[in-house]
Amino acid sequence: MRLPKRRTAVFYAVNGTGAGHLTRLLAIARWMRRYTGLLGVQLDAIFLTTSEADRLAFDAGFPSFKLPSKTLVRESGMDAVAYRALAKQWIWHTLALLRPDLLVVDTFPRGSFGELGPALDLVASKAFIYRATQRQVAERPDFQAILPLYDLLLVPREPGDSPLIPAEARARAVDVGPIVSVDRFELLPREAARDALGVPRDGRVSLVTAGGGGERAIDLPGVARALIARGHHVVIGAGPLHRGPSSAGPGLIFSRELGLASRLLAFDGALAAAGYNTFHELALARVPAVLAPQARLADDQATRAQAGEGAQFVVAPRDASPDDLAALVDALPTGAAAPDLRSHARDAASELLRLILPPAEVDRAAAQLDDATLTSRPEGDERDWLALLGLIARGHLVDAATRTRLAVLARPGPSDTLALSRALLSRRGGGPRERVGWLEAALPHARALGEASEVVALIHKTAAARGASSVSTALAEWAARGLGARAALSE
Repeated sequence: MRLPKRRTAVFYAVNGTGAGHLTRLLAIARWMRRYTGLLGVQLDAIFLTTSEADRLAFDAGFPSFKLPSKTLVRESGMDAVAYRALAKQWIWHTLALLRPDLLVVDTFPRGSFGELGPALDLVASKAFIYRATQRQVAERPDFQAILPLYDLLLVPREPGDSPLIPAEARARAVDVGPIVSVDRFELLPREAARDALGVPRDGRVSLVTAGGGGERAIDLPGVARALIARGHHVVIGAGPLHRGPSSAGPGLIFSRELGLASRLLAFDGALAAAGYNTFHELALARVPAVLAPQARLADDQATRAQAGEGAQFVVAPRDASPDDLAALVDALPTGAAAPDLRSHARDAASELLRLILPPAEVDRAAAQLDDATLTSRPEGDERDWLALLGLIARGHLVDAATRTRLAVLARPGPSDTLALSRALLSRRGGGPRERVGWLEAALPHARALGEASEVVALIHKTAAARGASSVSTALAEWAARGLGARAALSE
């Protein structure tokens, strides 16, 4: 089946002072981009957000359109009625102009301003991420009434979660398991994570965090001081939205960084709120933690914390003092057994892509791209590398007689690929066979994919050449170098 060259997906991520919705949708979008890259489809993934942490989208390479958060509007004194009217019109006009193939909405099916009802007609396919929601919110008639208008309800089910779904929408609901911002293969090893944070490789290191930075109910500095007094090195994960003073000092690092999830293996224990993302990031990294649930409009942190209480998590009593919280963290067992959790962002991505691409092609991409493949990829732009893998997998240059089953390309090493490829790409003239000769000359030197965009461009230039079987052989030998008998990619 012929695949479309391009698809547009809009991700609606609305937060107050947090970054949870945006973080969750970015995790899904990254996997969608991986699969479409492998399939040779350009995915235009665009974010509409009110999160003040929109830098997350920038760092992940996704364009975003932003409105100020409701929290900032309230604090600044901006007229709330004017802001609400502006927000509704902005979202309607943006969707009308983009006319996306897919709209993905997180947590609030009607939108943060109640504006999405009429806007759903502007998109071909629409999906709702139905994560655990406060019962009194999910039971509202307007919440339940709009669910059947979605083509897909993705339920990232977690302990204690029992979503309310109207009968007419149940056939469209798919359980995918918790969606986490990182996968296990993306976690930095313990020593590398500690080096990245700037904490000692030896000794007990604890994390103290309350989420994205908008929560002030936990006295983070007070808990940190109490832990330092007990001999811990402490990292305060203040989050990207923290606006108060920093608290760095001896034995204490204050972090507003956006990528803390990938460094969780640095920690022996943590004190944290029980927000969706923080809870599952800690669970995936198997970091024992004391959970201090916070009150939220839609997120039921108390239920989540109680359902997760066990070998890995302890729920703090209400109104516990900083000293009490530090004592609980200090008493956490190290090396305790924890459930083997993985992120289901890839499963969510597959389900979403089936709405806009042939399901068989999506399944093929999902089967080809596993953790081992991504772990072994060379340095450089992941998208260029996936494009090259896709060319091989789809047999654009490798015919049936020479098609090689591949999993990964060789790790980078010293080469003059960049200079040689640029020189060849600058050549003019020559017939198909001469271009084949150029590519054959380049491939033995192309041991690194840090310059993959150059190599991909060269391959595209040669793809239509007659008698390309010699190119097939050269490409297969180059790609398979150092891989032994591993085999994963097939037609």
